[in-house]
Amino acid sequence: MKRRQPPATFSVDRNVGFLLCQLLAPSIGKVRRAPAPAPAPEEVERIAVLKLAGLGSLVLASPTLASLRARFPSAHITFITQLANRRLLETNIDVDEVYYLDTSSPCATAAGFWRLFRHLCRGGYDLVVDLEPSSRCTALLSFLSGIPLRAGFDTPGHARGQLFNLPVPYEEHIHLVEAFHRLAERLGAPAVGRLQLTPIHYPLADEAVVESFALQQHLAPERPLVAIHLGADDGPAGPRWPTERFAQLADALIAEYGVQVVFTGSAKETPLAAEALRAMHHEAVDASGHLNIPQLASLMARCALVISCDAGPLHIAAAMRTPALGLYGPTAPEKEGPWGEHCTTLYHRLPCSPCSSHACGKPSRCPHGDCLRSITVPEVLGAIRARYASLLRPERILAASTPAK
Repeated sequence: MKRRQPPATFSVDRNVGFLLCQLLAPSIGKVRRAPAPAPAPEEVERIAVLKLAGLGSLVLASPTLASLRARFPSAHITFITQLANRRLLETNIDVDEVYYLDTSSPCATAAGFWRLFRHLCRGGYDLVVDLEPSSRCTALLSFLSGIPLRAGFDTPGHARGQLFNLPVPYEEHIHLVEAFHRLAERLGAPAVGRLQLTPIHYPLADEAVVESFALQQHLAPERPLVAIHLGADDGPAGPRWPTERFAQLADALIAEYGVQVVFTGSAKETPLAAEALRAMHHEAVDASGHLNIPQLASLMARCALVISCDAGPLHIAAAMRTPALGLYGPTAPEKEGPWGEHCTTLYHRLPCSPCSSHACGKPSRCPHGDCLRSITVPEVLGAIRARYASLLRPERILAASTPAK
């Protein structure tokens, strides 16, 4: 397997962004003042929050958004993210507006960043909160836009901390949920003992779509439903648990517990679902490409268990308080794992792992994926038996299992 190349946006940020930050350093040093104190709530009327990459990271940032809203109850909060994350935050009670950046192509990305820069300059923002741990581009946009208060991570080796007057040291050893919340604490929000993800609200229309899909697929409400997400945040070509193992796992769960299995994913992952269905001996349902983000949240709220590699839907399940089992390899679960006591992860810490970070927009360039391939089907089944067996065997379960093909 060939070594995978990172996206152009990552390369531009790493090389051009780093150079620009270094070139600006002498000028910044001449005008830089002592770090600003935390602003009072009445001093902030408009807030821009930046987090471009990573659907799962946006879910993990929800406790921070809740604390920002509590700290600045009257402020107008605009969340700025990639167009690929559409509909995740539009119903979030802590966000007033969502601004989308189109990164579908190099030309669209360049034009999008220019429009975003003009928006930040003209938006009348009093405060910008940059949730990106390593992006030089977002740090430069925050600084050059002239927004008076700028909170962001001072990450070692990334030459970006100098661009913020409310800098927060980025801590590699803590979970992203806690790391993000350090920014809210820097702005005066109180520390919270146990942060909670904000459940994703889905309108009645989206719930009706899921109900219709369940009826069309003959999903019985009295039988436990297990969702298996086949993709990963690096896309279908990124490091994943092998599709044939997902198929074997699905067959084993149906045979042992009589559950119903639904495969989830985007339209790009439909071929993976088709491959899994062909490899199975029992019937399962393919939902890939059929549901948007709120509809996926509605589906996962119905599930007894969700199984996935490190991907946005795993964190959506965690936010919906659905038990979730994450298979980890390129990313570290103690840093980017699903958040909550109802979640479990499997991870083999190989010498080369972790090699990726969704939070930092750093994709895996692994040519083999041994970290995930080392996780076996019996190992996953053992984890499910140890933690979730009672959830898959309710008293109302049908005696008969799903009929074989």
